[in-house]
Amino acid sequence: MKPRYWDTSCVLPLYIPEPRSAELSELAGSQSEPLTSSQILGFEFLFAVHARVARKEIPGSFASKVQHKFLSDLDAGRFLLIPLGEDLLVQVVQMTISLTKCSPILELRSLDGIHLVTAQKLGSEEVVTNDKSMRKTAQTLGMGVLPV
Repeated sequence: MKPRYWDTSCVLPLYIPEPRSAELSELAGSQSEPLTSSQILGFEFLFAVHARVARKEIPGSFASKVQHKFLSDLDAGRFLLIPLGEDLLVQVVQMTISLTKCSPILELRSLDGIHLVTAQKLGSEEVVTNDKSMRKTAQTLGMGVLPV
C-alpha cells in the first residue's frame, strides 16, 4: 500500500482543536502505519504553533503542551518524516518550472511544493491537506486529496 501523505495543515488540527479536528483524528486513527510527511513538517508545525501564540489565538502554556506532545509523538514514531535530499530539491525546481507553464498558472508556496514533490517521490496517491492551492496542485499532478 502506498503511503497517504500528510501536510502540516492537517497535522496541526490533530493537536489544536479546529472545525475538522475530529474528522482528521479519525482519518489518522484509521492508519496502521505512521503518518508520512516531509522533514519540514517538524519545523512548519512548531512555527505554526508559535504564530498562533503571537496572534493571541492560543495561550503560550497551551502551545508549550502542544509542542511537547508533538515532539514526543515524533520520538515515538507516530510520524515517518522523509529527509530533504539534493535530489528532492532538484525535483522541486523542475516541478516549479513545469507549473509555471500550466494554464491557468497555479499558485503554490515553496514549502507546499516541497511537500508535493515528497509525496510524488513516495508514490503517494492521496495528500491530506486543507490548503486550497496545494489541493488544486495535487489534483493537477494526479493525486487525490483528503479530507473531501
